Amino acid sequence: MLLSVGFQNLGQIDDCISGLDDDRLSRIALGGRGGQVSRFEVLLVVSMGESFLKGHPYAGLDWFLAMVRHWLEKLRKASVTVGSYQPKKTE
Repeated sequence: MLLSVGFQNLGQIDDCISGLDDDRLSRIALGGRGGQVSRFEVLLVVSMGESFLKGHPYAGLDWFLAMVRHWLEKLRKASVTVGSYQPKKTE
């Protein structure tokens, strides 16, 4: 999934989610703490916004799009700033 949304190394992932509070953000988006993978995905959604969906393996599935957009709606209503991080291509 990480490769399909554009990440090429762990440093890019660290840059993307640095400074974000996974506990707080997952409680807003998921209604609870959630598991590690869910919390990580919420961090990516907060940092990347709609660009998280570009290239995501599940982007063509209606249920997945609805879920991520629902997270975004809940986060924005809670005054969370949603970013537009996009990993830069490296040579």
